[in-house]
Amino acid sequence: MAYGMKVLNSSGRTIFNTEQTNSNYYFKDIPTSTNGYGVNPSFSYSSTKILFGRPQDNETGAIFFSGSINDTNYYLGGRTTYEQNFGAANGVKYIYGYPQKGNVTAGSGYGIEVYDTNGTSILYSSNIGSNFEILYVGTMANNTNFTWNKPAGYDFNDIYVTAGSFSLKYGYDPGYPPLGPFHSVYGNWAYFDDANERILIKQGAINTVIQIFASGTASSYSGSQTQDYLIVARLA
Repeated sequence: MAYGMKVLNSSGRTIFNTEQTNSNYYFKDIPTSTNGYGVNPSFSYSSTKILFGRPQDNETGAIFFSGSINDTNYYLGGRTTYEQNFGAANGVKYIYGYPQKGNVTAGSGYGIEVYDTNGTSILYSSNIGSNFEILYVGTMANNTNFTWNKPAGYDFNDIYVTAGSFSLKYGYDPGYPPLGPFHSVYGNWAYFDDANERILIKQGAINTVIQIFASGTASSYSGSQTQDYLIVARLA
């Protein structure tokens, strides 16, 4: 860089760079923990906020959006019996990441504050309530069956995924004699395995005559499908 300040983390990734006008993100509020299936976190894909989600503390379950195309809101999975049996999280903990620019005001005391070129908007401040660390950046391509294991030094209850990266459609056809019932899943999901402190990242299609489970193996899509996602740790 020419003039200014650039701060890197221990992995060599840029925390902020004064030559860029992109704002850092932070957790403005504490997580919201909601019991039950089909949670509505008031999510919008057009928002500048980033929704992070996971099952409630010490629980196992899958995070994904589901529902009808006629829905005016986005609901996290478990709205049907088949989605619940599939393994949708029964109770969700979620939190929004906000851009610091436009949400953080100048403070006092000790720390670092970096302003935009307009001299008033804050791009980065060390004086914020809560931050998060990006632990993994991934891309699901066609069929994906990836296992992410929590590294040492983190509480699994503080690990989240970008909830908007995951959505699926679970279909069920009772069938007609002589044909039996038919189950199908199409999409992607993040399955939190609390006992083993790992996340199974899945994308693909599954078609079978028996109930499908979120921990199962996803088969290939028809065509090329890609989706990016983040795994982060909430920091105090």
